[in-house]
Amino acid sequence: MYPVGPEGDIDQLADEKGWVMDGIYSSASEFVADMCESLPVSAVKEAVSGDYDRWFGGGTYLVSSKPPSAEQLQDDEDARTIPPGTYRAKGRMENCYWERTSEGGDIIDNNFATSAQAITVTIHPSDGQFTSEGCEMWKPVK
Repeated sequence: MYPVGPEGDIDQLADEKGWVMDGIYSSASEFVADMCESLPVSAVKEAVSGDYDRWFGGGTYLVSSKPPSAEQLQDDEDARTIPPGTYRAKGRMENCYWERTSEGGDIIDNNFATSAQAITVTIHPSDGQFTSEGCEMWKPVK
């Protein structure tokens, strides 16, 4: 039985999704409470408002101007969208591969960098997917 309220909702969702807590936290709600207490108020307000930058790691993302809905965020596959825009990966990268493809999977542009410190890619609204492997986090360029 879960307690009534947000804590119970988070713990129930964590159990349904099979999330595993490490030895530091006994429950998902304990982890969330600790994160919220340790973050600056401005960061919590950004997260709640939905007005924050998303960073993207390796994998394949569908290009979409619409951010994923709350329901889609609960399903990792549906949440793997990236909005059109310019992104930069910075840091020591070896064997970084990225590609932009059409909806049909045809390569529009790609690159394999054996060694790089910064890579910038512009994803267009007409692109279907964006894939990267071995690169640092892709962060929006402002």
